[in-house]
Amino acid sequence: MLLGASLDNDKTQGQIAPFTKKHKIRFPILVGVTTSDMQKLNLGEAIPATVFLDAEGKVVGRVLGELDKSDLQHRIEWMLGNHRGSEPPAFVDGLKKKQPQPGSPVFTH
Repeated sequence: MLLGASLDNDKTQGQIAPFTKKHKIRFPILVGVTTSDMQKLNLGEAIPATVFLDAEGKVVGRVLGELDKSDLQHRIEWMLGNHRGSEPPAFVDGLKKKQPQPGSPVFTH
């Protein structure tokens, strides 16, 4: 089962339904999630963040930051027993900013 979670507060929760419709999100969205809930899953406080749970509810993977479609599909296939390619890492921190190389411009136009 796939479940989304929204950190929206009372003022912005009305935007959830239009957002899910616009982006064709067809899985349930848990509303009222807090940063405290995220911390319990070792997801920190930043979004987006993704947690993967096995059939027993055990955390088997976490991704901080954006998760591209191919990585998501690979992780789901791996969890379903279709072990093609390498095993996905249990933790990915995609929120760490890449450090600029010495001499490279900080800003680009």
